[in-house]
Amino acid sequence: MTVSTWILQRYLCSSGPLKGTWDLARKLAVRLLNDPACEFEIHGKRLRMPLSHKLPIYLNDCPLYDRLPRRLGAYARRKCGPLKCIDVGANIGDTIAALRQSESDAFLAIEPNPHFRRYLESNWGSDGNVTILPLICSRDDGTGPVEIREVNGTASIVSREGSCEIERKPLDRIVAEHPLFARPDIVKVDTDGHDFEVISGARNVLSESKPILLFECASFSNGNYLRECLQVLALLNECGYGHFILYDNVGNMFGCYSLSDLGPFKNLLFYQMTSDFCYFDILVMRDEDLFEFYKLEVDFITTQMKDRALTGSALAASEL
Repeated sequence: MTVSTWILQRYLCSSGPLKGTWDLARKLAVRLLNDPACEFEIHGKRLRMPLSHKLPIYLNDCPLYDRLPRRLGAYARRKCGPLKCIDVGANIGDTIAALRQSESDAFLAIEPNPHFRRYLESNWGSDGNVTILPLICSRDDGTGPVEIREVNGTASIVSREGSCEIERKPLDRIVAEHPLFARPDIVKVDTDGHDFEVISGARNVLSESKPILLFECASFSNGNYLRECLQVLALLNECGYGHFILYDNVGNMFGCYSLSDLGPFKNLLFYQMTSDFCYFDILVMRDEDLFEFYKLEVDFITTQMKDRALTGSALAASEL
């Protein structure tokens, strides 16, 4: 076990003032040791990642955070058999770990950030069913200078002269060049502010195969956020999707909403833009599957609430 992994484990296992001490140790190690690699088990697989990555902390502190892909993969596998998945913004490969439950599952992992891609390749590069691409998914083709801004395990991309050159391609063209994924079962998009652009470049994939689509809905200081968000939801409706399931940023479910009547969702967008709330996760799939999955989600979350209530009651009783 490396020192950085040990520090992370001590931080996650501690509480109270001691937790603050280990958090300081973690931050010092990030600064003084140039953000060393550590390891943590995520969705049943031990993954390498930079010590600054917040995913282990979020998973430890939030019982529903990032658990949806695991449930989604299990549902899709019952319907489709071995999965073909496209992961746009693959990061270190944690979504692959959640979705991959069979050696026959195949993944197209797209990650433009060289730093995260090194970890992605370390975690999944030896797996013959994982194809890794160093591209930016966009509306149009091209190559241009970009600056990658990385914070706490996420990265955003900003166009800037004099920075590194990265190739851009629409997802429709990418799958044309990788025909194994021409009809994917699941498409996950998490690109810190560019999800709408990715979806706009995937009209053919979405309309022809109607895969399960999970993406992030966040402004990231985008002045056109509201307009682009509603445009993308209208695009999904045009592609043949009828409804979507909405989650908050830590995995709690808001409910099921219609893509042909966005009035109720607009109220939630107003709340998002006028509060400290971070972002939504939006899940779309064929209506017949979405309604079935929604019932499963209601049952799952209801069970989680009962278990948490029982645990809370037991803890309260123990203190009497």
